[in-house]
Amino acid sequence: MKLNNSIKTAMFSIALVSSAQAVTVFTDTFGYATLNDFTGEGGWTLVDPGGVIDSNVGTTAGGNMWGNPTAGGNTTAAVEYNHLTALAEGDTITMDGNVSRTGGYGYTMTIILWDGSDAGTKATAAGGVMELSPAAALTQVSYVASAADAGKQVIFRYEHSQAWGETEDVTFDITPAPIPEPSSTALLGLGGLALIMRRRK
Repeated sequence: MKLNNSIKTAMFSIALVSSAQAVTVFTDTFGYATLNDFTGEGGWTLVDPGGVIDSNVGTTAGGNMWGNPTAGGNTTAAVEYNHLTALAEGDTITMDGNVSRTGGYGYTMTIILWDGSDAGTKATAAGGVMELSPAAALTQVSYVASAADAGKQVIFRYEHSQAWGETEDVTFDITPAPIPEPSSTALLGLGGLALIMRRRK
């Protein structure tokens, strides 16, 4: 029966729309054709004041990012990626990375939210310094957008915060807010309607 088939389709569709999958909004393996091309090939913005390309941050021929915040008397070895798509309440933001130098080196991943107006409105949402032991790996940084965060942009900041660290790759994801599950009452109603239509056949 056509109506009965439609009910089955509706129930199946309801089950599907409730889940959400992570979307990778940015990834970098630092294997640039031109060394240190963070702003061109990489799509990054160099953090000022302090950082100088090829003095505080750079890339190796093997495809790693290196950084030292104090080289040349400076204070920063950080780059940022600005994701312009507006957030929605419930979106989950994550930062991941893999490094090749661990013991005694410091790395920082920071999620910054911004309304796009001026630098004074940028606010750190999550993140921190990770001083790695030889057996450690970067800990994923994540944040779930609140209602107050809706409409804001995300700035992903990655930094070598201690000594001459090297990073192999970074990946930044946003998982859209899940669509609320349908209430059990609605599902029971569909099931009851299907049973009635079956008895009428």
